[in-house]
Amino acid sequence: MKSNINVLIKQTVSVVVIAFFLSLQGQTYAQNILVEPNGNITQADPSALGQRITHEQISSKLAMQIQRLVEAVYKIRSLAENPNDDNALFAMQRVAKFCGEIIGFTNMPNQTRFSSKNDRNIVRRKDGIIEFNNHGSFDNKVQGFIQPLSGVVYTELVFIGPGNRKIVLRGHLTRQYSLTGTFAVETWNNKGLCWKTQCTFDSILVAKTPLPVSGSLIVGGVDPYRRIGEKKLGFPVTIFK
Repeated sequence: MKSNINVLIKQTVSVVVIAFFLSLQGQTYAQNILVEPNGNITQADPSALGQRITHEQISSKLAMQIQRLVEAVYKIRSLAENPNDDNALFAMQRVAKFCGEIIGFTNMPNQTRFSSKNDRNIVRRKDGIIEFNNHGSFDNKVQGFIQPLSGVVYTELVFIGPGNRKIVLRGHLTRQYSLTGTFAVETWNNKGLCWKTQCTFDSILVAKTPLPVSGSLIVGGVDPYRRIGEKKLGFPVTIFK
């Protein structure tokens, strides 16, 4: 009887120790641990007991940056329905800025808030293409098009600001349900320096939480000084303080 109790104690201690070290890795494996009759501890077949749970940890600052980027890109859908939406156009201007924040480009040029005022230089063609012809205020105009086609929104917009400032945004995005698509953006400051950024979304789904609950995001770029940045994330994630 005493020997059986000693074996049970050893098994319990071993399970606790293993669970502790696995918790340090930010992973939950407890449900996959098996204690064999001889006292040996093994990991069960995940298909039998459920897959292990792994969540990448990110800072609250990065979480906010991701949230702003996803919210901005979502607005391209509203532009397909309402091209006069100044807030959506301003969000498109800031896609590159949000990408830059995620990959550490802190010196990207700021953008003046887009305002069309009473300007309505927008044409809806019979084939569904929405054209912008120098639409906007005198120091912040947009040219280009948005084309909804077969469940996807194709976009090419050129924002022209004061001096030499310019933003060229090209890409495509699904119109409904989860976000899947890619945007490439070139941003010039008033000195003619150019930042190139790109963001790729794969099955990004946002539920009741600000951050995506599924899918993946890749953000990359190069600044005028040939410095390269890249960030890859799979969702969901956990936030550490």
